[in-house]
Amino acid sequence: MSMGWDAPAGALLGRTPATWAGLWSLLYTAGHSALRLSLVGQFAESVQLAFVAMDLREARDELEWLHDDVGAGAPAADLGPLRPGEDRDAACGVVLRLVGTALEVSHVLAERQIDSAELSCLTRVEHRLQSARATISGLRL
Repeated sequence: MSMGWDAPAGALLGRTPATWAGLWSLLYTAGHSALRLSLVGQFAESVQLAFVAMDLREARDELEWLHDDVGAGAPAADLGPLRPGEDRDAACGVVLRLVGTALEVSHVLAERQIDSAELSCLTRVEHRLQSARATISGLRL
């Protein structure tokens, strides 16, 4: 993992509850991290990471349309920029862990008693998360 992103990401992953606000926090952090990662490196990979960031933003939009105040009480962690000399592959691994944990949280939420609007929302969120995970996993940095 990237030394700069390891500690804050680990702290977020360790304390994020399986709630709508917890899912929002993971999406926020993963999206911002993917966008920051897209700003360093080769053009082709940067474009793919920008698409990952857009997928994660759209997933967050889904949550905000369903529960407009979901982000109000949720922690919004920013892992900061990737510094020169830090490992991009390791930083991608951090984003991948955040996305994977977000998928796990969405599965937990789907197993609870939720209404049809919430289930539809989670279906769309999971589609975006799976797209982001597939893109990140396919990158050759």
